Amino acid sequence: MRKKKSAETESDFLTGIPGIDSQHTELVFMCDSLISRIEKENPTPDFINLSIQEIMGRFKFHFVTEENLMEMIGFPDTAKHKAEHKKIFNKLNKKLKTFKDTRKSGFTRFVRSFKESIRKHIYVYDRAYTAHIEKLMDLKKKYNITALKAQVLTE
Repeated sequence: MRKKKSAETESDFLTGIPGIDSQHTELVFMCDSLISRIEKENPTPDFINLSIQEIMGRFKFHFVTEENLMEMIGFPDTAKHKAEHKKIFNKLNKKLKTFKDTRKSGFTRFVRSFKESIRKHIYVYDRAYTAHIEKLMDLKKKYNITALKAQVLTE
């Protein structure tokens, strides 16, 4: 039987900002590695839970990194973006606390939901502040000004 090919592509996780993209890549890699390990090695539920906690920690670190970047560039929707981060984190944390399924398929579905949360968030929210950065860079180039002056022009 053939495995169904995923509809996602690497570009689903990229913003064009190298530091952010490397964190996105790391999060996706962590999810994929855990899924692969669950499917091939049948690790203990404790190991899986610890791995999921590690992924959650990386999520939290990533969200703080993004929020600092957004504040630094004067992104106008920072508060909305932060609220979305909190919503995602709380949703995943709640799922984790109430998760009872110890079958391989249950764990796999659960980790895939983490990965899907990353993809959706990047596609909808992260690309918005990426567009803001591009606008700043265009202004900087067009008027031969500093990034700070370009930021002021967008306010």
